[in-house]
Amino acid sequence: KFRLDLRAMSQPYTLAANKKRIDAFFLKMRPPSCCLLKVGCCVFPSALWFLELLQQKELHWQHKGLTDEDADMVAAVISLSNTLVDLNLEHNSFGPKGCMVIAEGLKARVNGPLQNLYFAHNKIESQGAEALAEALMLHKTLKVLDLAYSSIAGKGAISLAEPIKVNASLMTLNLEGNALGDAGAVAIGDALLVNKALNVVLLAENGIGEKGKRHLQQIIKKKKKGSFYMDLHSQS
Repeated sequence: KFRLDLRAMSQPYTLAANKKRIDAFFLKMRPPSCCLLKVGCCVFPSALWFLELLQQKELHWQHKGLTDEDADMVAAVISLSNTLVDLNLEHNSFGPKGCMVIAEGLKARVNGPLQNLYFAHNKIESQGAEALAEALMLHKTLKVLDLAYSSIAGKGAISLAEPIKVNASLMTLNLEGNALGDAGAVAIGDALLVNKALNVVLLAENGIGEKGKRHLQQIIKKKKKGSFYMDLHSQS
């Protein structure tokens, strides 16, 4: 499902198979101090930087102007990284298609699951959320999932409820500023009854009606024995 030759990408000196796309991505993402590797008349992003990238525990790629055109490269880095546990892609311009590609990268990852995923302020919509939910079934050590302001409707929330149920490590869930509605609220609420680890759930500004709010308020009462916190403000 990738448009890139992942095997070639894992070998920094054979990156020519994907030269144009790799050049464009790394010229956008590389730090100013990163040198370029010149081979003949061709300029390649630094092979050393690529190797270092795959060894990073944290990638803070928020506010980078990333779009669906960059999703292949992001997915490739996710799938090939040896140590990545914290990924921040907030405030970019990924849509449903880009999110679906990144989800494939999460599913293809063979070097351990993520612990923190920040994907807020991208218009992934329910289609992207559904693909992400499927991928997150394989990342059961996730502690933080932030999908705030991502244009997710009830259908997407219903899909996300499934990995929430089976993730015993998830402690913080941020879905504020979406459009979950009553159907999404009920699905998330039911998942919270199964998940005993979650103690912070942010659901403000989701257009949740009286039915959904009543359901969630019942969940809050049942969870009050611990340090559980849910934010439901501004639902009109």
